Amino acid sequence: MTQTSTILVAIADDHPMIRAGIVSLLQSGESRFRVIAEAPVGSDLLDTISRSSFQPDICLVDISMDGRAGNATVSRLKEEYPMVRSIGLSYQEHELHITRIMSAGARGYISKKTNPEELKKGIEAVHSGSIFFCDTIKTRHPELARNSVDELSRKIPSDKELHFLSLCGSPLSYKEIARVMHISARTAEHYADKLAEKLKVHTRVELALYAYRAGISQFSHS
Repeated sequence: MTQTSTILVAIADDHPMIRAGIVSLLQSGESRFRVIAEAPVGSDLLDTISRSSFQPDICLVDISMDGRAGNATVSRLKEEYPMVRSIGLSYQEHELHITRIMSAGARGYISKKTNPEELKKGIEAVHSGSIFFCDTIKTRHPELARNSVDELSRKIPSDKELHFLSLCGSPLSYKEIARVMHISARTAEHYADKLAEKLKVHTRVELALYAYRAGISQFSHS
């Protein structure tokens, strides 16, 4: 590929104004970017790509659309279209969300709070084969840029562990959390131990703070 080749871009984001803003940004002036597909959810984007005569070079995927569907979208893109490279987009800058989307197959992560010009820089970097983190993420999490995807994957909580983690800030005891999750008390304690190991924390208070800072804490349950 030459430096002047057109980069075909697809966007999955459930905020219409953000999608419109990205399209306008990428296609303004003498741009080398062309947006060929956009959708509010990942499943719609995948359907659009499957019906299209062209595959995008880059997919920009909002990690938070419709719950955690961004991770599933990136995983399916990697499996079904291995030549398509994905970049995670989010207002979230916590390491948990970054490591999960990178493990799913993303080749970059860009905060929606960053300079818009970094989006172009990131697309070009990933298109050329590099892993890209915007400056905001590199500043907050310098260790992410130093670790391989395999190394990042080893510290990612499973879905069950994430559910347990989300409940650690509640007033429920571990035994009560176990009942909510329909698991044994021993399994709940195992989750606590595994999370402490993966997240490098030592107490339940630290688990609760981690969940709160990651934006996944649940404080009340029926």
